[in-house]
Amino acid sequence: MLNDAEEVLIHCDPGSICVPEDFVNTSINFSDYRIMPLIILSVWAVFLSVFFIYKLTPFGSRLKNILQGTYIIRKDAENEEMKELFE
Repeated sequence: MLNDAEEVLIHCDPGSICVPEDFVNTSINFSDYRIMPLIILSVWAVFLSVFFIYKLTPFGSRLKNILQGTYIIRKDAENEEMKELFE
């Protein structure tokens, strides 16, 4: 019984943080093969959420009007500058 308890303990250097071996084996780091699907699925979920909010709510039409308005204003300003240059 004493041998089982001794196997569980991990000897650490003074000033370092000790963690159990199970934690090290079950943690996810960037070299793990499971991290890429998690990142891809997370980015895909965010993209779909923003897309559906854009398409199915008034936010999309408001954003479109704002962007088109600035485009029209910019286009008119460029046309006026061109007319002034040719005069």
